[in-house]
Amino acid sequence: MLRGRPPWKRWGVMGTLVAAAAVLLLIAQPNRVPELQDPVTRAGEDTVTEAVPRITAITPADTETVSSGSIAFRWRSPSAEASYRITVTNEIGDLLWSETTSDTTIVPPRDVVLQAGRVYFWYVDALLPNGESATSGVRRLKVVP
Repeated sequence: MLRGRPPWKRWGVMGTLVAAAAVLLLIAQPNRVPELQDPVTRAGEDTVTEAVPRITAITPADTETVSSGSIAFRWRSPSAEASYRITVTNEIGDLLWSETTSDTTIVPPRDVVLQAGRVYFWYVDALLPNGESATSGVRRLKVVP
């Protein structure tokens, strides 16, 4: 069929066939995700990495119910001479209070009112003397009258 056509038409037909074959090969390939050189961390997975300093939250414990008149935040430091920032938010993430301290215990000021029946979140971040950072992770608490 191609022999009776002029050479430039033969190349046009062959080019079209090659292009069609390439498209079919791309479509027929299963969806592949390229392998990454570095491991990907997903929520809930453990990875083998250097130990990240962690602040141990002591009180209120995660999901603890506390009295509105007796809230004190306490944590254990991974290092001496660290600088801490405590942050308290409401259930939708609005900032209620944040303060920097060098102590591992702090009481909210009197003008910070945590209402009974509401859920709040708190966390502590630290800047360690060697320049590393640490966190307690977000903790949940509920206030009762």
